Amino acid sequence: MTLALSFCSNVFADNWTNSNDIKSTFINYQGNTTRKNLTDLSINIQTHYLDKFDLLFAYNHTKLNAGQGNSSRQNQLTVGANWFQYFDKIEGRIGWQLKNYSLTTPSNTIADITSGGISYLDYQKSFYLDTLFTQSQYINKVINDYTVNQANLSFEFSPRLKSSWLSFQLIAIDNADNLLFDSTLYSANFEWTQFLYRTGFPLPMRFIIGLQIGEQRYLVLQRLNSVNNSPDAQTASYWVNATWHISDNSQLGLSIATSEHQTDLQEKYNSTYSSILLNIKW
Repeated sequence: MTLALSFCSNVFADNWTNSNDIKSTFINYQGNTTRKNLTDLSINIQTHYLDKFDLLFAYNHTKLNAGQGNSSRQNQLTVGANWFQYFDKIEGRIGWQLKNYSLTTPSNTIADITSGGISYLDYQKSFYLDTLFTQSQYINKVINDYTVNQANLSFEFSPRLKSSWLSFQLIAIDNADNLLFDSTLYSANFEWTQFLYRTGFPLPMRFIIGLQIGEQRYLVLQRLNSVNNSPDAQTASYWVNATWHISDNSQLGLSIATSEHQTDLQEKYNSTYSSILLNIKW
């Protein structure tokens, strides 16, 4: 019996792995009369079974400080799964993704969001392609409920195999009810990742620089489990991220960004973003 339990435990440990993220975010707004700053704390738990499927659970708690002692709080619960199939004829892996995001306040449900898609990664891990569709159902007691649809197309590749990674993401956002904006919004995100393969401070093991062009509203970033339900438009953004190797099972990431925004009244303002993330695998 002891031998059998030990064997089962070893098989479970070999087949299953866990990746956990703890992330703290601070955003400061400049030139906005209704927003001063925002803080967010998130916990992300992802379980992997071999290279066949992943299960995801994430929780975010956000506090928005509007100034003059006014603030609001929001909770986000994310659950999701990825399932992978391998095909030698196309020399790669097909991935299927499904996620659900639930946004709530202490007294109300804000939105229910469902996202799904398909991806391809070649065996050499030098080329990646995905397409995702997201539907966000927002509940509003002042005006009618409204729906926001989002379509993503990502193309990523390694121009220098295993030393760098280039990512292009095209995004289309449409308000199906025309209550928020009349026309479809188009934007693009670009990222360059450079791998340095260092083992500790002060040099990171990798760093990322990125930018956004075009207008985005009610954006859902599936890879980051991020939902931006602000009614204001984000018209541009620039960011830098660095990740350090702490141990064989842990990494530390730091991000900073600056963004430009615009309200429906054509009022412009800026924001600065900073975050720290600890990743632990076991």
